[in-house]
Amino acid sequence: MGGLESQAGRDARQPGRFPCFDGLRALAATMVLLVHASIITGAIDSNRAGEFLARTDSGVVLFFLISGFLLYRPYVIDHLGGRPALPVASFWRRRVLRIFPAYWVALFLIVYVLHQKTLHGPGDIVMFFGLLQIYDPHRVLGGLTQAWSLCTEIAFYLSLPLYAWVIGRGDRGSGQLRREWIGVAVLFAASLGFRFGIRAGDIDPFVRNSLPAWLDMFALGMALAVASVGLERMGRGRRAIDAIGRHPALCWMGAALTFVIVSTQFNLPRHAAVLKASQDFGEHYLYGLMSLLLILPAVFGPQGQGLVRRVLQNRAVVAVGVVSYGVYLWHIAIMVQLNQWFGGLHGVMPFVALAVLGLGATYLVALASYVLVEKPALKLKGDPTPAPARG
Repeated sequence: MGGLESQAGRDARQPGRFPCFDGLRALAATMVLLVHASIITGAIDSNRAGEFLARTDSGVVLFFLISGFLLYRPYVIDHLGGRPALPVASFWRRRVLRIFPAYWVALFLIVYVLHQKTLHGPGDIVMFFGLLQIYDPHRVLGGLTQAWSLCTEIAFYLSLPLYAWVIGRGDRGSGQLRREWIGVAVLFAASLGFRFGIRAGDIDPFVRNSLPAWLDMFALGMALAVASVGLERMGRGRRAIDAIGRHPALCWMGAALTFVIVSTQFNLPRHAAVLKASQDFGEHYLYGLMSLLLILPAVFGPQGQGLVRRVLQNRAVVAVGVVSYGVYLWHIAIMVQLNQWFGGLHGVMPFVALAVLGLGATYLVALASYVLVEKPALKLKGDPTPAPARG
């Protein structure tokens, strides 16, 4: 989840370096862990904190914006610089190696070793190992429950090079930046229209997990990519962006306020349910706004300054961010296992204990996944272009 490989250790003072993004990945993964810990322990229902814990599922949206920004930014650099883009096959190979090996190992062990999930026959094996479950309403939350978002990410990965090819066609002169902005605006509007269509028509709500329903969130991240590259190259509007960069805490205060509003003002159910139109659009776009505010200080401004950036670049936070994909894959299975072992007479651990112990244990498993599976797989990517040259 969350785009390109680790940004840790890169020089924060150079253009195109984003050392806070591992911290953002850690935040997103921890938020998703918290919502599932609250479901497993019942804390999501049993106290006032539950209305806030239920909304930490917004970590998925944060992952989507991170992907949109980090994956589209190299294309914007190529478009505005007049360079040929990374070949489509190379892009897809990188994405396949980033997502599938670790996912296959996790799914296999959780199904056939831990026996926490069951796959029935060849159909289930193809759908779940192929990350196709969101296209079947009877399987959408089967296998690894959280993997629905990986299916959506895969659809984005398949679509992005084709979209970039269309936007980058023709004369890449002064009008290219304008085309970039028009393009992301069209993506956002199309997704908004799709969501209206779901509500207006007799459409199975499971399609809300598909890419068109979430394309607006990826488009927000892509818009950040266009803004960051455009400002670097054109220099226009930098004063306003620099003002944002100098006050990262204000962005995060705005994100916190947005989180409180979406948690308390829309009477949202604490579990998955069919939402009213006001709840659906309120939750969706406030999640997007909150994620945007969280990311802004990681994109604009001096990356070595401010408490927010120091927290995001803290070694412990970065360590979680580097293995955040493994955390995302394994956290539910680990917490379910811990709850079985240490649940006591009532079979349920206290929320805080499960969240803390679960994060620690999941980190260790995720670290093993990173070292033994993800890192060796990424060595096969064969990217002919040095990372610094591609921003």
